[in-house]
Amino acid sequence: MKTLLPSALGAAILLSLSVFGGPVISETDFSRNGKIRTFDYRAKGFGTFHGFLPEKWHENGCSWQKSDTTTKIVKDANGDYLRFSVTGKGTQYFTKLPKLKKNCRYRLTAVMRNRSDGMASVLLRAGKPYKV
Repeated sequence: MKTLLPSALGAAILLSLSVFGGPVISETDFSRNGKIRTFDYRAKGFGTFHGFLPEKWHENGCSWQKSDTTTKIVKDANGDYLRFSVTGKGTQYFTKLPKLKKNCRYRLTAVMRNRSDGMASVLLRAGKPYKV
């Protein structure tokens, strides 16, 4: 089983996308402002998800691949964080952003703590078909 421990400021994940010198257009603390969600696609031959997700974030993987994920908020003296425990093919999540302007610079900051043997990554995709 892989265990991913995303964190911000050493304990919880904070994902923010901001324009240099401009306003923050998306910011998320993964240990707050969300709810428990459950998805089960085993009857269709795919996976499951059960756990906390922040507002405006969506699970996007267990409905089309064999992936089983649970999340849990962990209280920590250095700051709370959301623990992802993943088995199978992996997991992915998304949130919608406002329309971005062409030829403008944007900055993405994601602070994560990964204690698994595998690599944690952040991938940006836009449009359909997706461009990476």
